[in-house]
Amino acid sequence: MSYSEPDDGGRTRDEQLAEEAAVAEEARLESILVPHADGPDELTLYPAGVTDATIMTRWMTAQEGAYVSLEDWR
Repeated sequence: MSYSEPDDGGRTRDEQLAEEAAVAEEARLESILVPHADGPDELTLYPAGVTDATIMTRWMTAQEGAYVSLEDWR
């Protein structure tokens, strides 16, 4: 199939790739590691490229030991 031929859903390969790139960008996360002297460190994840107001409602925090690096997971 060439990039200009539509798939079963009527989308060209270029359109599929553009959609996949948009989804990947939307799913991108940033993180902040907060060390604590009196307890486990905390890692907070939040969506990249959004407003501060959005970050206030779309975040997740995990204590040290509850997460692993992607490299270790693989």
